[in-house]
Amino acid sequence: MSATTGLDYLSLQVSNLARARDFYCRVLGITAAPSSPPGVQVLRTRPVPMALRADLPPRTGTAGLGVALWLDCEDVDALHERVMQHGGQVELAPTDGPFGRMFTVADPDGYRLTLHRMKR
Repeated sequence: MSATTGLDYLSLQVSNLARARDFYCRVLGITAAPSSPPGVQVLRTRPVPMALRADLPPRTGTAGLGVALWLDCEDVDALHERVMQHGGQVELAPTDGPFGRMFTVADPDGYRLTLHRMKR
C-alpha cells in the first residue's frame, strides 16, 4: 500500500518574484539558494525546502487564502522587531500561544505567515 508520508516541499506562487524574494530574504532573513531555475527563487529552509514561483496564469481567486503557514524561528521578538523595521504588515503581535511564542505577518501576496518558536 502506498501512502503520503508528509510535507516534502513548499512552493508559493507569487505575483512579483523580486518583491517576494525581498520580503522573504531581507525582511524575514531567509537565505536564498545561490541558483534557482528561471521564474523560481529557491529558499534555504529546513526541514522542508521552500521556493517562490512566478505566478502561473491564469490566476483565479486570491492567493494565500485557505493555507496556514507556520515558520520556525530562533527568536520571535527579535524577528518581530526586524519585520517592523522593514515595514512588514503584522497581523498579530507577539504572543504566547499553546505551542509557544508566535506572531503573524502578511507577505506581499497576502499569505499569512505565523513565525513561532515551539515550546521545548
